Amino acid sequence: MPQSLRASDADRERVATILRGAAGVGLLTLDEAGDRLGAAYAARTTAELTPLTADLPDGGRRFAPVDLAARDRARAVARLHLAGYVALVTLMVGIWVATGADSHFWPVWPALGMLPAVVSHLAAARWAGDPARSWAPRIPGGCGAKAVTDARRHHLAA
Repeated sequence: MPQSLRASDADRERVATILRGAAGVGLLTLDEAGDRLGAAYAARTTAELTPLTADLPDGGRRFAPVDLAARDRARAVARLHLAGYVALVTLMVGIWVATGADSHFWPVWPALGMLPAVVSHLAAARWAGDPARSWAPRIPGGCGAKAVTDARRHHLAA
């Protein structure tokens, strides 16, 4: 990250939350936490914030606040994906009924073929915006993946 990038109040608050969480579980002493909190609130650039959490396990990501806006966006897109899936399956069943509803229920095959994409999208949206959930499934290039990926990049950069 370029050193000339100014730190916003949200950036400073995110680092302060990480530091408070680390102090709360005993990773930092009270004096050390106080010194780092002072440095976090005095930081002008993001480069000054990075070393404050560098020695914490996983950069302190498990203490980072959840980005609720990113989670809401990802969940909204995942709900649209689910609604589209249900509508398409309903349309296929309607076509099956309109064409005679023979004994072979063919809509099950395309429905089952599309189901893993919907399930993985819903799983990724469940943990979107939570920097501590780095294991959450990624949907590269998929519907709504941009919101999930942007939220992770934003939190990993901090």
